[in-house]
Amino acid sequence: MNEIINGRREITRLDVFERVATGLNMPDDARHLLGLAPAHDVRSGERGIDGIAGWRRQTGRGSVA
Repeated sequence: MNEIINGRREITRLDVFERVATGLNMPDDARHLLGLAPAHDVRSGERGIDGIAGWRRQTGRGSVA
């Protein structure tokens, strides 16, 4: 995270944004500004799956690195 903040590294994959947002417990409006889905299911109020990585784990699609 320090290298990203100081401009030595850049985020180039959406799943990295997803992990950062989840790790920082970002509110849904902040996640939206990054182009991410809300962390909570608006209809039920329950927390959704853990972003793209969680979707991949549940569906078996793609790799989670």
